[in-house]
Amino acid sequence: DDLSISPQPPDNDKATCCTSPILTFLEELLAPGLLLSPTFIFMLLSNLFTIWGLVIPYFMFPDMAAENNWTPGEAGSIISYIGVANTIGRCIATLYIEKAWSSHYKWA
Repeated sequence: DDLSISPQPPDNDKATCCTSPILTFLEELLAPGLLLSPTFIFMLLSNLFTIWGLVIPYFMFPDMAAENNWTPGEAGSIISYIGVANTIGRCIATLYIEKAWSSHYKWA
């Protein structure tokens, strides 16, 4: 029983350039079969609708505010106020979620 580890001969079926774990990960990540996965398609569409619903109104809001006789400074700063409120809300939600008393589940 020889338990020593000896180097394996290179596999001729695969290119030797992809021996790095990072390159192997990228090969799996960019596999063409992934594009046909129902999970991938669902995530792609949900992210597309999220972008349409969240980001695009922020680009249009300063122009809409300017049409309602707001100064350009007020119209531009409202995006900053929304961003600050979003950050504060996410911090409060994270603090609540991370507390042990906020979860009834044993795995959380």
